[in-house]
Amino acid sequence: MRWAPRSAHSSSGDLAIWSSPCDTGSDRGSEGLSASVDRVTGVPADAERSSLLDGLNPAQGEAVIPVDEAGHALRPAILGMDTRTTAENRWLVDTFGADALFARTGMPVHTINTLPKLLWLQRHEPAIWQTAHQFLLYEDFFLRRLGGAAVISTCLASRTQMMDPVSYTHLRAHETVLDL
Repeated sequence: MRWAPRSAHSSSGDLAIWSSPCDTGSDRGSEGLSASVDRVTGVPADAERSSLLDGLNPAQGEAVIPVDEAGHALRPAILGMDTRTTAENRWLVDTFGADALFARTGMPVHTINTLPKLLWLQRHEPAIWQTAHQFLLYEDFFLRRLGGAAVISTCLASRTQMMDPVSYTHLRAHETVLDL
């Protein structure tokens, strides 16, 4: 499938987000971070690297990256600034209620959240939804690429709208609705 820019859609390919932080070598001695990461992970440097700021833009928020069993992205990441999930947020409000969602997750209904992005993928890209081994955020994606284990921090998990911030447990009702 070929990806083309569309209004309200913001995405970034896995090569851009993986390679950008690996290009910072100028202040890390002659070896540089890129060579260090290559040596540790066995992931070779790529000739087409983008600037550090392109890959680490904090405005991207909670990007969602569907990956295969090897941890490779199946499609470009859906960035935090992407607003395509308006209909999914409307469905969440109609199904759960905005106040109830906030009370259970500590997160207001918003397009930056992970939950509506997962709903969007399930509804609009069913082939990706069915073949994805995991749905990772940037943190998990980098950890997976560096060491093979995708582990999410409590801080980031609490921003997915799928975790109870009081009990630190996943919200099973969402999993049932999403068929996770």
